[in-house]
Amino acid sequence: MIWPVDAFIWLAKQLPWVLGLSVILAAFSWAHWISMMTGRPLRDIWKQPHYGAAFSFGLLGVATGIVLNPLYPWERYVGGVLALYFLIETGRHVVAYRRQRRTT
Repeated sequence: MIWPVDAFIWLAKQLPWVLGLSVILAAFSWAHWISMMTGRPLRDIWKQPHYGAAFSFGLLGVATGIVLNPLYPWERYVGGVLALYFLIETGRHVVAYRRQRRTT
């Protein structure tokens, strides 16, 4: 069976938000596992910059999915603003993580 091109376009448009949610779930799962193994509170683990970067990157994927799949025209603008915000947040967390690695 040959799939129509529209199916691949639809699949490509759905991919960002699915991957974004996957990254968020993976970050939460990893932080919870580290918390359980070290005995430290999850709140302390979650304050580390690389977890914030993963969470912001996941939300960037979700916001990109909103931009690509709007039900109403205004959703594209709201999603774009959110995507820009989470792009900046991800960059901010990555810079903080690099600074933290240099000092340790």
